[in-house]
Amino acid sequence: DGESVDNSARIEQTGFEGGNEATVTQKNDSYDNEAVVEQSGGDNRATVEQTKNSDDNQATIRQAGDDNRARIVQNDATNDNRATINQSGDDNQATVRQLDGSDYGNVLIRQAGNDNEGRVLQDDDSDNNDATLVQSGNNNGALIEQKDSSDDNAATVRQSGNRNNAYIEQDE
Repeated sequence: DGESVDNSARIEQTGFEGGNEATVTQKNDSYDNEAVVEQSGGDNRATVEQTKNSDDNQATIRQAGDDNRARIVQNDATNDNRATINQSGDDNQATVRQLDGSDYGNVLIRQAGNDNEGRVLQDDDSDNNDATLVQSGNNNGALIEQKDSSDDNAATVRQSGNRNNAYIEQDE
C-alpha cells in the first residue's frame, strides 16, 4: 500500500440481465490519479475510492439503464479532488463522500429518470467544497450535508419534474 502517482484506471462494461460490477481503489498518499467507470445495461454497481491523504484526483462514473448504483469515496484528508456521477434511466442511486478533513472538493451528480436518489456528504471538518446535484424526472430525492465543523462550502440542487424532495444541511 505505497504511494500512487499519476495513474489512470478505466473500466467499460456493457451487459444485460445482471452482471456489471466495478471497483477502483487509489489510496494512501495518492495524487494526480484518474478513475473512469462507464456502465450500460444490466444490474450495474460501481465504486471508486480515492482515500487517505490522496490529493488532486478525479473520479467519474457514467451509468445508463437498469439498476444503477454508484459510489465515490474521497475521504481522510484528501484535497482538491473532483467527483462526477452521471446516471440515466431506471433505479439510479448516487453517493459521493468527501469527509474527514477533505478540503476543496468538487462534486457534480446528474440524474435523469424517475425515483433517483442523490447524496453528497462533505462533513467532519471538510472546508471550501462545492456540491451540485441535478435531477430531472419524478419522485427524486436529493441530500447534501456540509456540517460538523465544515466551513465555506457551497451547495446547489436543481430538480425538474413532480414530487421531488431536496434537503441541504450546512453549519452556520
